[in-house]
Amino acid sequence: MMKTLFLTTLYLGFGFVVLASADPSPPKPESCLVAPVLAKHLPDGVWLGTSADGQELSVVFYENGVAQWNKGTNRAPEVALYGWEVIPGVGGCAFLQMRHQVSGTERSYAVNVECNQIQLIAADFSSQSLKQVKVQNGAKQKQLLSGAWGNSTYPFEVARQNATDMKQAYLQYNFFEDGTFVRNLGNQKRQVKEAGTYLVSDDGHYVLLQFDEGCVTVVALKYLQLDELVLQHVLRCEDPAFATGRKDFYFNKL
Repeated sequence: MMKTLFLTTLYLGFGFVVLASADPSPPKPESCLVAPVLAKHLPDGVWLGTSADGQELSVVFYENGVAQWNKGTNRAPEVALYGWEVIPGVGGCAFLQMRHQVSGTERSYAVNVECNQIQLIAADFSSQSLKQVKVQNGAKQKQLLSGAWGNSTYPFEVARQNATDMKQAYLQYNFFEDGTFVRNLGNQKRQVKEAGTYLVSDDGHYVLLQFDEGCVTVVALKYLQLDELVLQHVLRCEDPAFATGRKDFYFNKL
């Protein structure tokens, strides 16, 4: 059954936010999207829209409170990381607040619910809005990703002919079913071992690596089939010999 909605205006210090709420009679649990329900639904799929400058926009929410903001084409998106939080509003409703992890810039979205369709509307009253597309491939991709992977092509940007010790360079990932991972890289002189936790986006297109030392890396899952894997990301390492820009890394299962 379609429910009648009315708009409630709330002043939050940084502007007015319009919140969708149920009929002014006492709210029923099923008639209004309360904060815990919204928090549960945000990671369930990918959110699509158009940015203020007209570019394609997609947002991926992860259960650990990190949001991945992708602007531009899928081949070369501009990726930014935000922390996200659902703020309870009036009448049992809620709105979304996002804070850029580097600059601290905030983005706020009002929540509109219509016939069980959730829409996030920019609280600055711009035309920007986000609609959820539910594509549930994440569990399958995580299952296929589980295991040890070794690079099948030379992974780094320091040419082997310019550094003899890079002839034995290697890059390996080991993804465990409990959501942890280990990355091993190095050459005949130095070995680097890094560990952390990982999350696969619900649409199965991204892997979020959160290293124990605090660094977070967004990895595009470009190809995964049987014993072949292609990951696209920036490889950050304190040793410049192993650091790279954004590139494709090719792996075979070990």
